[in-house]
Amino acid sequence: MALVIVVEDGTIVTGANSYLSVADADAIIEVDFRLWPIWDARDTETKEQLLMLATRYLDEWYIWNGRKVQLADPDAVPPVVAQRLQWPRKGVRDCSGCAIGEGVIPEELQKATAYLAVWLWLHDPEAIFEQSGIKRFRNDTVEIEWQDNFGGISSSMQPSFFTRLLECFGTGPGERGFKPIIRK
Repeated sequence: MALVIVVEDGTIVTGANSYLSVADADAIIEVDFRLWPIWDARDTETKEQLLMLATRYLDEWYIWNGRKVQLADPDAVPPVVAQRLQWPRKGVRDCSGCAIGEGVIPEELQKATAYLAVWLWLHDPEAIFEQSGIKRFRNDTVEIEWQDNFGGISSSMQPSFFTRLLECFGTGPGERGFKPIIRK
């Protein structure tokens, strides 16, 4: 059974699984002459799968500012419509400090989704999602040993444009820092 792309347009679309349609991704990527040949060579079904995977990555690996929008529908059971994706959100501001509307998927998120779809095509997406990087963890002395040559989902593995595009909207992998472990 083939997956069907369902694009979130800011109205909390039932079953949404992508922040971008193939046509919109084409328009975004077309302006970048370095990436267009890679993207254009893909068939529509592959592009849809990559956009859905990019959306999944963004939703699973980013901690977004604000909170999900909830729509009240008195005829629905339950009376609040569940939002599948992390966007749209309320209480989010752009880098200029202006409020992002509750029914808006920011242009920066759309661009990040398009470019991430290309980036995922060039890398092994399942390996990216499945790697934990931890080879051994000992709790009695709090010891963690990382696998050799592990890149993981970090700021060094993800494209740098994510940080620039999305820095005002949330925190991505590799940007969270560490808190000291205090033993009492």
